[in-house]
Amino acid sequence: MKRLFFYISLLVVFSTTYSQTIDSKINSKADTLSHLVKLIDRTDNVDSNRIYRDLFFKAFPKTFAQFVKIYGYQDSVKCIDNEISTKFYKSILYDNAKHHIIDIYYTLHEIDINRRFISIINIAKNGCWQADAVNFFKLGANNLLQENLDVFIKNLIKFDNSSVLGFWFFYFDSPCPPKKLPEFLEPVRLKNKRIYDLMIKSLLKVQKEWDRENSN
Repeated sequence: MKRLFFYISLLVVFSTTYSQTIDSKINSKADTLSHLVKLIDRTDNVDSNRIYRDLFFKAFPKTFAQFVKIYGYQDSVKCIDNEISTKFYKSILYDNAKHHIIDIYYTLHEIDINRRFISIINIAKNGCWQADAVNFFKLGANNLLQENLDVFIKNLIKFDNSSVLGFWFFYFDSPCPPKKLPEFLEPVRLKNKRIYDLMIKSLLKVQKEWDRENSN
């Protein structure tokens, strides 16, 4: 029994330490991004500004989980004595999200567009809709995709089916998903059948999930 208690205690300590380590890394990344944006905003020298913008791109979240922990939010819904209570937890850079995402991340035209699309896909492939920061990210991704559909598809085909499904689910996910495929995406049918079929599958899944959600 003592041995069991020892192992349980050890597991609790390890889990707490691991969680604190993860939080520390997120805080450090958020501090780096915030500092770089300040440098970008106040630096007129073109060469220096380019360096800071490149560093910002490299420091930007690599996954959806990182993105939400830095720019998004978390809801906590509880029912106490038949009363619904919702708590809203802002992330570290929640209030700076629009500037960082719309004004900086999606204006990094000097960064190779293939690198930019890979970054977007890696964040989106495990994502889902949220208001505010995630919505800013979706808006920017949609604009870049529409302007560079061929380049985007060439990058998306590098990913496996699960990741492609995840990307398209994220792309279409919203309280009011499109009722049919946007016209500008129809050419994907001829560009790559695998990508097209997975895109349609994701769209149908999003529509079904939101129909069920909105009917409750």
